[in-house]
Amino acid sequence: MGFFTEPELFRLGLTEQQAREQHGDSINVYKVTGGEVDRFIAERDKTPLMKIITDKRGRILGAHAAGKNASDWMHEVVAAKAWKKPLRSFSSIVYPYPSRGEIIKKAADLYWREKLFDSSVTKLLKKYVQRFR
Repeated sequence: MGFFTEPELFRLGLTEQQAREQHGDSINVYKVTGGEVDRFIAERDKTPLMKIITDKRGRILGAHAAGKNASDWMHEVVAAKAWKKPLRSFSSIVYPYPSRGEIIKKAADLYWREKLFDSSVTKLLKKYVQRFR
């Protein structure tokens, strides 16, 4: 749902608080700002903010954004939630460069970065490597 304010607001699904009430600590929150996306930087608009809330498997529980035309660059999240696609599926999309939609891909990349560096396997490997130093 888009709210036609200035800046435009976008909301889909649960808020972070609602997700915590319903799912406890088994949620992940991914935030990306306009200052991290080349299109927004090129337009000198670093104010956009996006947050996607997922369960531990990466399924989208909620998404929120604020910025110029937020409902336009968040429409993919609506489709992904409706089709039960996990956030990680955005990592494989090739976006035109530069595009505002890349903000979603950056959130998906945060998902993968978390899985890579904060996984139990990674923690076990760190312990193993430290043992032999």
